[in-house]
Amino acid sequence: SSGPRSKAVTIVAIDDLTLSSVAADEALRREFGDWPYDRTLWARVALHLGKLGARAVVLDGTLEDRGGDGAGDENLAEALRQPGTPPFFAGLSTTASAPLLPREGARPTAPPDSLVAWAGALRTPVLLDGVTAQPFDQLDRHDAHGVTTSRVALRPQPPGPALATAVTAWGLLDAEADPDGVLRRSAFARSDENGPWPTLALAVAAHLTKTTPRLSSGTLELGARAIPLDADGAARLDYGGRLQARFDTVSLSSVIADLPNTPPGLPRERFEGRVVVLAGFALGTADVRATPFERATPGVAKHATELDALLGDGVFLRSPPPWVSWLLAAMLGAVTAWLVTRSRRAVVEVGVPLALAVASWLGAGLTVMTTGVLLPALGLLLAPLVSGALSAVANRVAVSKDKVLLRETFGRYMERQLVDQLVEGKDLRALDAKVEDITVFFSDIKGFSSFSEALRDKPEVLKRVLNVYLTRVTKVLFDQGACIDKYIGDAVVALFGAPVPIEDHAVRACLAALEVQQALKALNAEFASEGLPDISTRIGLNTDALLVGNFGSEQLTDYTAIGDGMNLAARLEAANKAFGTSILVGPETARRVQGKVEVRELDSVRVAGKQEIIPVFEVMARAGQLTATQTRLRELYAQALEAWRQRKPTEATRLLDAALQLVPDDGPSLALRLRSESAQWEPVSLIDPIRNLKK
Repeated sequence: SSGPRSKAVTIVAIDDLTLSSVAADEALRREFGDWPYDRTLWARVALHLGKLGARAVVLDGTLEDRGGDGAGDENLAEALRQPGTPPFFAGLSTTASAPLLPREGARPTAPPDSLVAWAGALRTPVLLDGVTAQPFDQLDRHDAHGVTTSRVALRPQPPGPALATAVTAWGLLDAEADPDGVLRRSAFARSDENGPWPTLALAVAAHLTKTTPRLSSGTLELGARAIPLDADGAARLDYGGRLQARFDTVSLSSVIADLPNTPPGLPRERFEGRVVVLAGFALGTADVRATPFERATPGVAKHATELDALLGDGVFLRSPPPWVSWLLAAMLGAVTAWLVTRSRRAVVEVGVPLALAVASWLGAGLTVMTTGVLLPALGLLLAPLVSGALSAVANRVAVSKDKVLLRETFGRYMERQLVDQLVEGKDLRALDAKVEDITVFFSDIKGFSSFSEALRDKPEVLKRVLNVYLTRVTKVLFDQGACIDKYIGDAVVALFGAPVPIEDHAVRACLAALEVQQALKALNAEFASEGLPDISTRIGLNTDALLVGNFGSEQLTDYTAIGDGMNLAARLEAANKAFGTSILVGPETARRVQGKVEVRELDSVRVAGKQEIIPVFEVMARAGQLTATQTRLRELYAQALEAWRQRKPTEATRLLDAALQLVPDDGPSLALRLRSESAQWEPVSLIDPIRNLKK
């Protein structure tokens, strides 16, 4: 993820749009030429950015002497000396052919004849307190046969004489890449025989803060700031993400188009009080570099990131002592081993190392973001993974015999899925009777007696139909994490949340019910091609704290749940007949699935044998998947139900008629309309809903 967007630096990009727009405008081509543009352009851009409130303008490039009449340099120098022009900074490249430039000195009012005499003004002072800045790189020179003849040190390449005193300050543009070519650090200065040369970012920060940088052992002091350095005198850059995600980037073409406007038309908040960096983005205008976040990005990424950190809006990263890294890795490994060996479940063996690895990775990132301390993220990531793998191997060796025993003992009378879960989890306590919060699933084929009667003379067909139906339903239930309690003919009883706990078991049960109905549509299409009748199923769901465990005799046991909540689920399945629905749920289930599943309250019912009256709900769809018609139907039905409860049958009937105009076969609307017409105010009894409606 990206770090905070910079509020100190804005980049003006010389991009493809800039090159094409200038090339297509004859007036601009006459004024500025083709790339590289006449330096008059930078003069006008600097003046315009000053009007937009820019704190400073930095050219991420060089202004080396091009020869010729130097008119562009003179125009740029004149513009930079005008009142209101922001400070203007530029870069120095290094070359093996440049002359040795002297120490810093008083800036001359005009460049004298001797280049060496005035070039010392280019050097921004940097104090070295008992340390030596890194020397400039050296190049080997070879003869025609490839034999090294000499070694030459790189030197800063001086700019054109006209600009030497007009530009506020100059700095090095060295990439400072690591051996793998990635830009990760800055050493802030390099030295020749006459002293240190600062990087472009440090030169800008020194002038803007009116301080003299001081490099000492392990620290860069910039005014009141003390920036920790690594042992080699460099600091790690905190890129915080991709270049254009970190820095506000404006196309130079937009600035050029805005040049004639007085006042400027560009958004002032993108420039005011900021350092604006002019940088090449298009091919041929910039060097392409690699950062920890991008394999190929304009080289300005390094200079902008360094400048942002020096001006206080960003940070530099620092590494802790090696022993801290080793200690953290050892602690992660020890915690992982302890957790994995305490449980032999595969989910723990895989989940714990992964969770700790992800947590350590995120923790390392959070530490960097909040403190600037760069922890060894790769080492912290590998420590729990390696420890977890070794601990898992130890677990497998220790429990291989236990698995065989468990399968032989329980595989004769428990579902294979449950046996596998228990074997992998090695938790026999799951079979003990205990109160568990679960959701019970009851389903039954509508009119199965008539269906089986029609196939009475084709028992093999009936068997295949029932087997295929149960297979499809069971697969859906397994996919949602259910445990199949039992098959009772065509009925299916399943438990969600036991023996393996599931936090969102109510949601999963409702989703399973919806998926069962969807699977039946595909199954009925297959049966229709064979001339077989459709299968419809009714489902009841109820969430409750039930006694769950292994029950039975010495000869036969069954893993099931007992309690009123189990009975209520069965009655809700049967109540679908009265309401003309396919999925009914109890009030606790409806409460837990809010926001995840679309339900509508149908009525209040009386539980047989009790005085308790509870509301029942229909499961309609996944959250957010109701059609406009279904949404309006639910609204009308809710209004009708409220009117009926207030004993306003005329109003209830009117609203139900409106609902039935939308969905003529809506079972709940038909059922409630019948009750409203006959003024049946007593709650429906779940013991026999049909008789209750028609008596």
